[in-house]
Amino acid sequence: MDTIRVDGVSCIRCGRCVKVCPSQIFVQEKAGGPVALSKPENCIVCGHCVAACPTGSVAHAEFPPAKVHPVDYAAMPTPAQVELLMAARRSNRALSQRPVPQEMLDRIV
Repeated sequence: MDTIRVDGVSCIRCGRCVKVCPSQIFVQEKAGGPVALSKPENCIVCGHCVAACPTGSVAHAEFPPAKVHPVDYAAMPTPAQVELLMAARRSNRALSQRPVPQEMLDRIV
């Protein structure tokens, strides 16, 4: 498989891959037009294109379907919950001598 490809049959030409690609590899001449690749060797392997595609039409060798997980937006915190969390944890000056458990570090990474 090529490193990156766009399935022209299933692609709905929404342009999301074009908008999220920091390397500007995806090209769409006009809104609703076909999506093409330009200089795919410039890919920085971020995976934004695969994650943003609503139909799974963007395939990337480094991001097989098993590696890309859909986001459950219903499980996301509300803006008020995020604001409360930030207010409660706004400083990292309250250091502790307790070591951080390895499984927690693994989950963060």
